[in-house]
Amino acid sequence: MEFIQKLSIGDIVFLVVAIGIAEAVGFVFLIRYIAVVFVFLIRYIKKPLKKLIEAYREQGAVFVISKLREKGNVFFIKHGYKNVEAGKQYSKKVINFNLFSKRLDIYEEYESSFVTIAFYPTGGMGDYIISAKILEEIQACCNCQIDVFVEKKVFGEAIYGGRKKVKVVSAEDFYIEAIKYDLAVLVEHFVHIIGKKDDRLLQFAPNLYDKVKYIENNWNKLYVDISEQCWRERIQFERCKVLGLNRWTELRMGKAFNVENMRVTIPFNSLYKKDFMAVKFYGTRYVTINYGADAMKIGFKQLKLWPKEHIEAFVKSFKQRFENVNVIQLGGADAEKLAGIDFYVLGESIELTKYILRDSLCHVDCEGGLVHLATQLGTKCVVVFGPTPVHMYGYPQNVNLYSDKCNNCMGLHEDWAYTCYRGDGAPCMKEIDSDTVLKSVENVIYDDKERSEDVV
Repeated sequence: MEFIQKLSIGDIVFLVVAIGIAEAVGFVFLIRYIAVVFVFLIRYIKKPLKKLIEAYREQGAVFVISKLREKGNVFFIKHGYKNVEAGKQYSKKVINFNLFSKRLDIYEEYESSFVTIAFYPTGGMGDYIISAKILEEIQACCNCQIDVFVEKKVFGEAIYGGRKKVKVVSAEDFYIEAIKYDLAVLVEHFVHIIGKKDDRLLQFAPNLYDKVKYIENNWNKLYVDISEQCWRERIQFERCKVLGLNRWTELRMGKAFNVENMRVTIPFNSLYKKDFMAVKFYGTRYVTINYGADAMKIGFKQLKLWPKEHIEAFVKSFKQRFENVNVIQLGGADAEKLAGIDFYVLGESIELTKYILRDSLCHVDCEGGLVHLATQLGTKCVVVFGPTPVHMYGYPQNVNLYSDKCNNCMGLHEDWAYTCYRGDGAPCMKEIDSDTVLKSVENVIYDDKERSEDVV
């Protein structure tokens, strides 16, 4: 909600109080709010604002009182003026007073023919990859500069870095910085509109404006309004199953976005090519394998991990079957080393991992970030599914294995990632034996060999 006028000190006081009356819930909050505002105005704002009014009155001073919601109500008084021309851009100096934290921000806003976008993907690397589809569609429909706000900077740079007109920044101040952008969105299983400037979008990005308005107008139908994440996601997964949607196509948000396929561009950092060429297995035939998943609980393993004894049995059988094919274990620095592995690449950069995955004959893993990455790089995966729903996270070009006896319990209860709902110790993963995975990997390797011979 924004009010834009040329204001005197009296006008500012009146509007702040008016907003307090309109927004307050209950008389106690109203009295507290008015008291805080008046104290702040008298002690901190009156003199500097009076000087600003005197200094900029002739330049067409504009005062804005705006509201930004983040864990409660945060109110700003924004001052700005537009009088500096720099090419096709027009500068507007903005002074933000946070009435509760007493924070003062002074910065330049620029109005131009391109729109500025704050893009906040949540989750892990796989989620970053999927959310990149929305970023690419936004780029395709307008001239824009996008700042990607990420919680995991390494993943963010790996997926979003190197793109034109895209900058990766920390998500720490996203909700404060969002007001500076023409559009601010947060992407998870839904695309949330956090903030927008309708006039700018309508003028310079009409197609994007239509998408935003569609989401806003249909939000109650599109969103699952349940506070608990596990229940919200579970309902969403069931809705997607009925509608024939998956983790990618759910981001269409009805008819707002296209999401015609499950492909995005993964940038490569050429500086890491020499590192790839220096590994001992460079130029050999190899498969990759991962034993690990996000540590959402420190000291605990997720149920979706294929049992270690099953993986090591697979590695042993694979080496007996393919003596001249190396097995490379990928993962983080704290990953458990598997027995029988030819080469370990643990704790290395994601940029090096991209090169390794790209040239792998096959990648073996549970559902996770490396599967999403490998698939985008054209490497076929054999994926062992358990709690995670195949209809949401499975790629049709991969071999997706799951137990008919038990699977797809994600979101059935709050601790689904670590505690088996049946109390049986994850039979969904134990039911998939090493021979089943070996046969699947064999088929992938032989199919790849036949395709290579056909190309030659």
